[in-house]
Amino acid sequence: MWYIMKKSLAIIYFSLFLLLTSCSLAKNSEYEKNNNTEMSKNEIPSSNTDEMLIYIQNQVQEDIEINGVFDDKRDEAINFLNKNYPNYFDNNETMEKTYYYGCYLSKGYSDYNIKEYTLLGVDVCNAIKDVYRGLDKVESDRTQLNLEFIKENLVRLE
Repeated sequence: MWYIMKKSLAIIYFSLFLLLTSCSLAKNSEYEKNNNTEMSKNEIPSSNTDEMLIYIQNQVQEDIEINGVFDDKRDEAINFLNKNYPNYFDNNETMEKTYYYGCYLSKGYSDYNIKEYTLLGVDVCNAIKDVYRGLDKVESDRTQLNLEFIKENLVRLE
């Protein structure tokens, strides 16, 4: 029961994160338009920023809209997460790829109500996002708890 409550809270936190980062992006976009410095759609944001996380979320959304959700991509994500556990924080490239796969599982499978993949994706995103932006440390209780959730979910999916 406690596990389900923690998972529900994790989903709520992730949803709030997506909402807040989307609102932040909207504000930033309006500001940029007003100052004639709007970022090109093809321009890649700087690493370790909210903008990069939003860029990755948008990439996932675009990939899902164009290609759909399919088993090979899901298996690729899970294999990557298994192979790299718990070393997701080694460098920006690994964190960005880990975040991409987390968003893919979270977004792609929430539409199909397949909670095992959705919860894994939420836990992955929660573990990465604040460490990536320098707002949290790998050693923090919150990050370690998310890593535990990831491991539990990966074991369940084997």
